[in-house]
Amino acid sequence: MALSKILPASRDQSVDAANLILNGEMKIAQRGTSATGLTTGGYRTVDRHYIQITSAGTWTLTQSTDAPTGEGFSKSLKFECTTANASLGASSAIRIQNKIEGQNLQSLAYGTSSAKSITVSFWVKSSKTGTYVFDLQNTDNSRISCGTYTISSANTWEKKTITLAGDTSQGFDDDNNGSLTVSWWLAGGSNFTTGTQATVWEAQDNTNRAVALTVNLADTIGNTFYITGICLNVGDQAPANYPHRSYGEELALCQRYYQIVEGGYFGSSVAGVSNAGKIYFISEMRASATVTWTTALRNYGGSWTVGAPIGFYMTTDQTKYAHPYKIASVSTQDAEFWDRYTLSAEL
Repeated sequence: MALSKILPASRDQSVDAANLILNGEMKIAQRGTSATGLTTGGYRTVDRHYIQITSAGTWTLTQSTDAPTGEGFSKSLKFECTTANASLGASSAIRIQNKIEGQNLQSLAYGTSSAKSITVSFWVKSSKTGTYVFDLQNTDNSRISCGTYTISSANTWEKKTITLAGDTSQGFDDDNNGSLTVSWWLAGGSNFTTGTQATVWEAQDNTNRAVALTVNLADTIGNTFYITGICLNVGDQAPANYPHRSYGEELALCQRYYQIVEGGYFGSSVAGVSNAGKIYFISEMRASATVTWTTALRNYGGSWTVGAPIGFYMTTDQTKYAHPYKIASVSTQDAEFWDRYTLSAEL
């Protein structure tokens, strides 16, 4: 019986299906699925997506189950305006940001004559039609490049694709720090809109970043914006099919930057002497983590004070584990404290 060889289907070599964006499907939300009353930014709900809100109303953010039908997505990130600001100040801004380590960007060959173009594709739905702005910021060298997209039909899922040329002038540091910030603008004051739109890579001038933006998503209570299926890949085309990751794989990638763990101390406590416990991280983190006590789960023997530890040993390298310590008021066998902590090594 003759054996046949099945060859893979050919594909356009200008497309690299690897997705530089983590949690582009909005599946992971370790901090919680909703946050209300937001007037300032931060990492709020879905992992890896930083929200900037500056003097631009009040917002509810949700990990929504509204997603485009038939595309393999089950979640999206939803913005909803709960207090409006129809007259933005000069520094007002609303942005969704995703920050990427420099060592993950070396394949772009920026700073050389071989610099590659980059393509972002995503699904959006908004109650406000109009022109929106997307930009890339090289934070190592203070350079920007911007693109635009139009939401044509209100409250309808639409797919957008934007390609920006590579930067032959400046590259990215090859390290674990944030080098590229990817931003979606939803509102911007005059500090960002009074220049000339940066349609090619140029030295960062904030007045050139959101010139083409015709939308102020903060102008009316009830305005909404949804986004999901974000893919950022090397090349001048978006992949034909979204490169889905499993939930477990996406969670593990996000835990490099943020995770929730439990740990503490088992043994014999010594009264009046600090007794160090140990927290093993789920996976190695990007950098030494900021460890924050959140919940006391068990305190037995030794008369431990219920609450945050007094401090941490070895705080200069908390990438794999940390040592919280407390002081017991009495010496006792079989003493323990066991608490829950959050770990953050965000960009």
